[in-house]
Amino acid sequence: MTCEQARHHLGGYVLGGLSPAEQANTRAHLQRCGDCRNDLAELEGLPRLLDLVVQEPAQPPPSLRDRVVAAGPHPRSKRWLAVAAAALG
Repeated sequence: MTCEQARHHLGGYVLGGLSPAEQANTRAHLQRCGDCRNDLAELEGLPRLLDLVVQEPAQPPPSLRDRVVAAGPHPRSKRWLAVAAAALG
């Protein structure tokens, strides 16, 4: 494995996302190469940082229809609400 190949695999190595063969090849390269070990050292905090990220799925903003319905009818705009509801279909 070359340094270029090893550096390409370092992120997956740190995160445990490599195949067993890639993991073994990368580990063997790291045992021989101080430069790549230094690069690895810079990435070793990555899993802890990723754990800090809230992993809740993003909620889409409410649709225009939901906002119109939630706002309720305006006393002077019942006709507008009917037109908006029909347009949003």
